[in-house]
Amino acid sequence: MRSRGVTTDSSKHTSSAFEGDFSPGEVLIGRYRIVALIGEGGMGQVYLADDLVLGQSVAVKFLPPRIAESEGGLERFRGEVRHAREVTHPNVARVHDIGEVDGRHFLTMEFVDGEDLASLIRRIGRLPREKAAVIAQEICAGLAEAHRKGVLHRDLKPANVMLDGEGHVRLTDFGLAVAAEASHDAALAGTPRYMAPEQLAGLPATIESEVYSLGLLLHELYTGKPALAGSTVDQLRREHEEKGPSSASEMLPDIDPSVEAMLARCLERDPTRRPGSVLDVARALPGGDPLAAALAAGETPAPEVVAAADSGALLQPRTAAGMLAAATLLLVLLILGKGWLRESRGLSYGRPAGYLRERAREITRELAGEEVLAHELHWYAYDEGVEGVATDGPHPLVHHSRFGPESIVPYGQVASPTDPAPGPGSVHIVLDAEGLLVRWSREPLPREEAGAASAAVDWEPLLELAGLEPGALEPVEPARLPEVFATGRAAWRVGPPAQEPAEELRVEAASLDGRVAQFGWTHGGTALGTSTAHTRAPGGMAYFQMFMFAAAGLLAWRNLRQGRAYVRGALEVGLFLLATHLVLALGRAQPSSLLDFGVYMYSYLSYALHLGVFVALLYLALEPFARRHWPKPLITWNRLLEGGMRDPAVGREVLIGLLVAPAVVIVGTALQMGLVALGLQPDGNTFLLPLLGLEGPLQMLSHVLHQAGDGVLFSGLQVFLLFLLRSWIPSAKLASGLWLIGMTALISPLNSVGVLVVFLSCVLWLLSREGFLATATMMFAYLVLLGVALTLQPREWHFSSSLALLAVFALLGIAAYRVAVGPSPPGARS
Repeated sequence: MRSRGVTTDSSKHTSSAFEGDFSPGEVLIGRYRIVALIGEGGMGQVYLADDLVLGQSVAVKFLPPRIAESEGGLERFRGEVRHAREVTHPNVARVHDIGEVDGRHFLTMEFVDGEDLASLIRRIGRLPREKAAVIAQEICAGLAEAHRKGVLHRDLKPANVMLDGEGHVRLTDFGLAVAAEASHDAALAGTPRYMAPEQLAGLPATIESEVYSLGLLLHELYTGKPALAGSTVDQLRREHEEKGPSSASEMLPDIDPSVEAMLARCLERDPTRRPGSVLDVARALPGGDPLAAALAAGETPAPEVVAAADSGALLQPRTAAGMLAAATLLLVLLILGKGWLRESRGLSYGRPAGYLRERAREITRELAGEEVLAHELHWYAYDEGVEGVATDGPHPLVHHSRFGPESIVPYGQVASPTDPAPGPGSVHIVLDAEGLLVRWSREPLPREEAGAASAAVDWEPLLELAGLEPGALEPVEPARLPEVFATGRAAWRVGPPAQEPAEELRVEAASLDGRVAQFGWTHGGTALGTSTAHTRAPGGMAYFQMFMFAAAGLLAWRNLRQGRAYVRGALEVGLFLLATHLVLALGRAQPSSLLDFGVYMYSYLSYALHLGVFVALLYLALEPFARRHWPKPLITWNRLLEGGMRDPAVGREVLIGLLVAPAVVIVGTALQMGLVALGLQPDGNTFLLPLLGLEGPLQMLSHVLHQAGDGVLFSGLQVFLLFLLRSWIPSAKLASGLWLIGMTALISPLNSVGVLVVFLSCVLWLLSREGFLATATMMFAYLVLLGVALTLQPREWHFSSSLALLAVFALLGIAAYRVAVGPSPPGARS
């Protein structure tokens, strides 16, 4: 494969060829055939040569002997070249390899057939404004890519900017200046006329000093004259101290004001007052859209290029204040509206969680003794079968408690009647929202054995705990086998005999040697209070997850090798998911001992690590494709990942997400209730009685933070699925429609179809009009407002948890407002 530059006619260099140490036609290390000497300077001789292995022209640069002979000089040079080889960009001449011949070390790099910028300026003076703008943007693009790979040029000057045969910029000599540091003062590692003041004072090169050098280079590009007149280091130091570089307008009165303003910022004496990156410089110069340029060239734009792109108009203070007020009003209306709907339907959260926990302890203490209360675990769940059956009215909430003499730690994300598995002597008790007994069971201890005859059990106290009058019940033959070992059974029909067995309501009980083993309601043979909060994934899902993990790993490795992966973003997203899930684990923890807490956190840490690594791999695998084909939604998101928490665009998208979320929940709730009224959806009681936050403010806050992670996770998965469809289907509208149908079908078993359509339509709108950050914020707030029990009534026992959540939303909204109207320009770094 040939390099981008074409082979130069060697006749142009014949007169100088014999001045070099190697003659035309001489072959070095059996690979590089010398064509001509094309340059000689402080860094050594430069030859044009033919690479006989790859069949392309290369530039061979020999290092001065002083570098190879100095202590550590050669090793530093090799290290710098290793870094420079990673820079692959159309505006950077590629570094190939290092070699040695007759004790002399050389570097091979891509040969560019053209003219350097210094020679061009000497020949024609300043360039036309339009051409200067194009060259400036290409210089910035190449230098920004090098900085992204952690490579500093250290000798940025017009002589190291080549214009190839097509007029495009190729930056050369990356990293060569560092070799001089082995035998010279750091201030002399480069060309003094194009150094920043701090470099002339002896400090090493930094991104800020390169921005200064870039400013000097662009000054000469636009005006045709150098900004500094000095020729020696002492003269340049005095010039910097006394007056600084000449302003561009002094040399070119009609210079574009935007160019002069940016050059002045680049040439600030204080490094902290200069632009924070080369991309910031590019954006402020004419034609400053590196993202459009990269996409037009068919490249995958760097994350920093995406972050530096134009994110649209910023919010005016009055508009931002109006959005914050509207979001607050919608949130209040949502909470009040759902509260009114609950009251109108006779729904309530019943007794406080603390009362139900203590009630469960009292019943268990009376039936099983004090020793069984050594360890305990509590949680809320839904059980639709309890509504209007075991309770007086539509109350689908039940409160589970698990007690036992041994450690009780769930292994899944959510506790259930089967997780953790019941141990010897453990008790599981289920109460309804008012504290009435729905179910009680006890696992036998190993030492317990059945006697010859079971002792009689007085069932009346348990029937009364269930809210029943023993005298009004009809004893019947038991129809359901107990789940625990028992030697005696009993059953009662509640109400008149049912015409259909599936409608018959009973209470069934079992005993073991005079002790209660099991007691609970059944409806049509189904035990109430045994519904699980989650189900185990089918075996095929495990294989699918393994496939996804392997596929993501392969794609991530490919992107890493090609230099396209956004490693920093993947690490930040993965660690964020890990942290939010650990916060949730801390909020849910109910340790009865330090050992219980350790086992619980270890189990959850394993899950959180698995999720964090998987999400990071997915990010490495899929994000570069979205960045290449659909970068607009990622602009503000990438600014946030790059540290721009105080960027006004970040504040704007967070405000928009906070505004849209309560509106979506209000519309979804109204639609859900309408479908219920038409008989097209279930009664919707669980929709009005979310469970999160009922265990107190700490648990509620942990859920809020956890939903921030889930908001990012679910939004990311939806974005990538949408991106894949848009990549395969030419019509964006058709792809979006298919995505909407597919996502609705995928999630509809868990939610109302109507609510999903409203929600997913808003996701599409936000992604198209705003960006991923606004979508993730909306998703986070949407999940919180759907899942957390909220009230503005002080008489409600979970009012304190609601206040804590409202405080979180208030702080987030105020912070977003302050950032959105702040003085920082787009792309500013915190």
